[in-house]
Amino acid sequence: MALSMSKSGFSKYRWGILILLILLQLASTFNWLGPSPLLTTIKTELTIDYSSAGSLMSIISLMLAFFMFAGSFIIDRFGATKAMILSAVLAGLGGVGGLFVRDYLFLMITRIAIGAGLGIGTPAASVLIYQWFPPKEHQFVNSLYTAMGYLSMAIAFMITIPLFVFFGSWRVVLSFYGACALVLAVVWMVLLHCKSELSVIRKQTKVKKQSSVNKQMGLSLALKKKEVWLLFAAHCGAVWTFQGFMTFLPSFFQQVKGLDIATASSITGFMPLIGAFGSIACGIVSSAIGLRKPFTWPMHLLMVLGGIGCIVLPFGPLLYLSVGVFGFGMASWFSVMITIPMELEGATAEFVGGAMAVIIGISNLVVFAFPVAYSAIPASLGECTSMLIFTFIPLLSALGALFLPETGWRKLDQKQGQ
Repeated sequence: MALSMSKSGFSKYRWGILILLILLQLASTFNWLGPSPLLTTIKTELTIDYSSAGSLMSIISLMLAFFMFAGSFIIDRFGATKAMILSAVLAGLGGVGGLFVRDYLFLMITRIAIGAGLGIGTPAASVLIYQWFPPKEHQFVNSLYTAMGYLSMAIAFMITIPLFVFFGSWRVVLSFYGACALVLAVVWMVLLHCKSELSVIRKQTKVKKQSSVNKQMGLSLALKKKEVWLLFAAHCGAVWTFQGFMTFLPSFFQQVKGLDIATASSITGFMPLIGAFGSIACGIVSSAIGLRKPFTWPMHLLMVLGGIGCIVLPFGPLLYLSVGVFGFGMASWFSVMITIPMELEGATAEFVGGAMAVIIGISNLVVFAFPVAYSAIPASLGECTSMLIFTFIPLLSALGALFLPETGWRKLDQKQGQ
């Protein structure tokens, strides 16, 4: 594939690569969240309890955590494009496997495959963005990519129930999502044929040499970086609460607020929908002012504020507003979080992949414990109190974010001017 280069030394086809990444992200998210609006139906049909149904979602976090480290290894050895193709194949096979589910164990196996695909694909996407786009575009591109990710969450919640009504089977819905991922895996193979790493030409010769020297050291470099662990601390609590809300809010709205399944799913889908707009707004403003920290710990505080409203407010406009505020905070934080490693001193493509594995991977290991921690809260406290307890966890993330350095271009310009 012959690539035309822009004045910046980066391929003019990079926006096509972003579109492919976004489409694959859409399909992967559908496979991840597909069962969430259907948990009540799945629970009844497979005769499983509430905790087991929740584990169908949390197993994704566990597999994502483990396979992000595998993804970092695959990126170091074979390149980010091959890792992305493998991600799509695994997610697709897991989704298609839903058509053949007859018991809880087999359904769990399909979820493990989907989680493995997401785990491998997450660091690969960050590396591809780092490789294909110039530094000054990183924040905006990451914000756009994050926005599309959150928009795909909203779409998943909005279309899953209508698809369930149309197909008449939750198994067919899950397999449909899997087929979409497999189609995109074929598109990646045909259009890219694993050439992206060979095609990217960067002006920064120093960066290229450094990347070659450290090619197999991405994870090792990330583990030694203090800022990576600060990002982990700042991300862990936020993603814990977010994943918990995305998993349990539909059922919570049905059982506690008395909403029907379609309304509960629609309200939950409003969270990532507003998050998508928040991510784009954050990207535009953060790129323009050249600062990252204003979009770190303040976003965690927004999550707490919105989360409280989600639990205590009755059905109405204020409930929608609270759900939106929560989603805005999480999405805005996430788009900045995945940009900061790219801007740290000495960053390479391998380091970015390793950093994503550490930050998101270990965070998702912690998230896997959410159903266990949730069920451990005494039933006498009630579901409202139980959910409210977890709403305040992002305060710990805000504390970690306070110690993060400023990495935006304005700070860099100030250093160079001194």
